[in-house]
Amino acid sequence: MADHDFYADLGLSPDASPQEVRRAYRRLAREHHPDANPGDVAAERRFKAVRAAYEVLSDPVRRRQYDRARRQAASGSAGAPGAGGFDLGDFFGPGPRLRRNVFDVDDLLGDVFGRVYRPSGLRPRRGADLEVDLHLAFETAALGGAAPLRVPAPGREPEDVVLRVPPGVDPGQRIRLAGRGAPGRHGGPPGDLHVIVHVEPHPVFGRRDNDLTVTVPITFPEAVLGASISVPTLVDRAELVIPPGTCSGTAFRVPGAGIRAFDGRQGDLLVTVEIAVPRHLHRDARRALRDYAASTAAERPRDDLERRLRRS
Repeated sequence: MADHDFYADLGLSPDASPQEVRRAYRRLAREHHPDANPGDVAAERRFKAVRAAYEVLSDPVRRRQYDRARRQAASGSAGAPGAGGFDLGDFFGPGPRLRRNVFDVDDLLGDVFGRVYRPSGLRPRRGADLEVDLHLAFETAALGGAAPLRVPAPGREPEDVVLRVPPGVDPGQRIRLAGRGAPGRHGGPPGDLHVIVHVEPHPVFGRRDNDLTVTVPITFPEAVLGASISVPTLVDRAELVIPPGTCSGTAFRVPGAGIRAFDGRQGDLLVTVEIAVPRHLHRDARRALRDYAASTAAERPRDDLERRLRRS
């Protein structure tokens, strides 16, 4: 240990100020802390070296002793009889340590990581929890099914698995896979894997809780005279009765044609009808429509609106 360079561990020159020592330590401790590098043995080893260097260089008394030992080692007099030399291994050996009187290492780690740091030694430590995004098709999220998932594995290649998705999962929902997170340390249990669900939009259907929503166009005669029309569901089709005089924007409910929830409740299909206005009319149809307009000229549907405006 006589040639160990604590200054190099912190990336500093021997004339570094106490403030520079503290700044270097904060930066390196944050970078190599085990909580920020779960399962990374090299980072843990580097963190211990950085901490040991700081314990020496942050203490004025121990730093002077260390600097003197470095000078003696450089001149070849370290450990010579009568020279008062000592081995740098004393900094790592057993026995009482001098009290640090500049910064306390544990307090500083608390500043860096937002809590009081307690050295863990070789106690079993649970592995870190991991997160992964899962992108599902609309139908898979609604009806359930299988979805491929790449599971991160710190320190080794990711694992490709097939996840069984239950029906009715919600966008943003988190699915916990116990024990599939980062491995524990010193015999501790692994962490969990949290799967965050993202659902791709559907070109036809929307979703409101466990109800499906869909907008279906109807013709003007269907709206005026009424009709029975076929509407799509996620798995089949359903018949919907349009009563005479239906307005555009009217919503109808098809019971049981929605999404099944975790508790077994079945959602409905909410159908909103929209009257499709034809852009091109045949000459006969245009003549018939003019005749219809003439026969209903006495109807003034906007009169009520004008009356309410005058009262306001």
